Amino acid sequence: FLSLLLFDLKVSIGGDDSAYIYRTLLFLKKGVFPSFQGPLYPLILAPFVALFGPKLVLLKLLSVLFTIGTVWFTWETLKKHPGKRLAWLGVLLIITTNYSILSFATLTYSEALYMFLQSILFWLISKFEIQNSQHNNLNILKKVFPISLISILMFLARSIGITAFCAIFLWFLLTKKFKYLLFFIGLFFALYIPYHGIKTIAFHDKGTHFTDQGKGLLLKDPYKPESGNEDFIGFLNRFKDNSLLYLSKRIPQILGFLPVNSTTKFPWIALLLCGFILFSTYLAWHFKDRVTLFSGMYVILFCTVTFIVLQARWDQERLIMVAVPYIVFLFLSLGLSLNSLKRFSFLNLLFIGIFFITFFFNVGRTFSNMGKHITSLRKNLLGDPLYGFSPDLVNFIKMSQYAAENLPQDAVIVSRKPTISSIYANGREFEGLYVMPPMDPDSCLNWFKKRRAEFVIDARLRQNPNKFTGQYITTITYTLYQIQSKYPDKIKLIHKIGHSEEAYLYQLDIQ
Repeated sequence: FLSLLLFDLKVSIGGDDSAYIYRTLLFLKKGVFPSFQGPLYPLILAPFVALFGPKLVLLKLLSVLFTIGTVWFTWETLKKHPGKRLAWLGVLLIITTNYSILSFATLTYSEALYMFLQSILFWLISKFEIQNSQHNNLNILKKVFPISLISILMFLARSIGITAFCAIFLWFLLTKKFKYLLFFIGLFFALYIPYHGIKTIAFHDKGTHFTDQGKGLLLKDPYKPESGNEDFIGFLNRFKDNSLLYLSKRIPQILGFLPVNSTTKFPWIALLLCGFILFSTYLAWHFKDRVTLFSGMYVILFCTVTFIVLQARWDQERLIMVAVPYIVFLFLSLGLSLNSLKRFSFLNLLFIGIFFITFFFNVGRTFSNMGKHITSLRKNLLGDPLYGFSPDLVNFIKMSQYAAENLPQDAVIVSRKPTISSIYANGREFEGLYVMPPMDPDSCLNWFKKRRAEFVIDARLRQNPNKFTGQYITTITYTLYQIQSKYPDKIKLIHKIGHSEEAYLYQLDIQ
């Protein structure tokens, strides 16, 4: 119900959500395998796009269903983990009322799918613990096969999903289930190798899906490849910066303690969260609570890998959001574990109080944002599909639609946000220009020549999407300026939309 009240009929301004749909279209039209950022989500979207086209409402409803599935499997986990039912109940209260989770439930990012797969994994782990302990090979195979399968699906949904494999590996190792571990590893590769073989033979895609993404993550600056790759000290600095950024800023924002535009960081919160996670995991190992032990190991590995591999400049809530329910679980689990130790039982009220304060802020953030969503949804349904976008994006989208409708079908059109252009231009393909070519006229012109791109949209897209500051993304503007400085006759203005934060359509002579 809340996800429908917060339903958003538009794509996000970042463009990654429309990128999944765009890669789905390229897969269906040209057979380009959607490897980048994980192939599973575009492959799931493919039959729906093939049957109905890139219909945003339908594809967004899939995300709602994935989120409902997350709630369902978390409830099933609760029933199979009796010692920590109150902790899982707290997780359910957070998931079903959290603004960030509900927002991504109506977007075509892969987060809703990934959280759904996560919830299945935790259900399988809890189910594993209560099943009979017969150690014959057939019984082991039946118990381990679904765990291996879901770990592969998580890896194919998002590259960070490899932490699920690592957590399961360590979990079997620490609980001394060595035979199960061997079956798990064998089944993982027995399932993955045929998939990789089919992908390679049928689509000529030889690399793993994180190959290109991984190359970008190794760079010091993804927008300046010439700066080279990160060194060891650089990765240590990433871990420090991201730990502070996500644990002390993003998680408080997700839970409603900080406004979304806050830049304040609280190192003591980061230290406290680290302490809660590590101590809760230790107590789970001490009390032989294997489900909680797995939860702790998964969260620790997820956060560690995320904080090391990501450039701190990304700073997106979705990168940590999927782990927040399990961080909440570990906090509540710690309270329940301490309550079982009589000398610490006085802390019980403290944990209960902190949770209810968290729940209050969590719900407060959701309801404070509901009004604007309902207004935007009503306007969108009444025939204004761009209501809610800032003027720069409205002009940019209208220009993308104009270009798609008025230029030849075989014309190559360059856009700063090609995936958004494509979604609002009924699937028309656009060429993306994200990083400026070498800043000299001939190199810039050659960039267009190599792609046979005669048309380009130059829009005044805001650097700060939340407010107008007069500063805009100049990647295309500077590229065209370089060409014009030497070849002024090669650029011709075709169309302009808007009186401020306007968008321009140019034609280039690339001969």
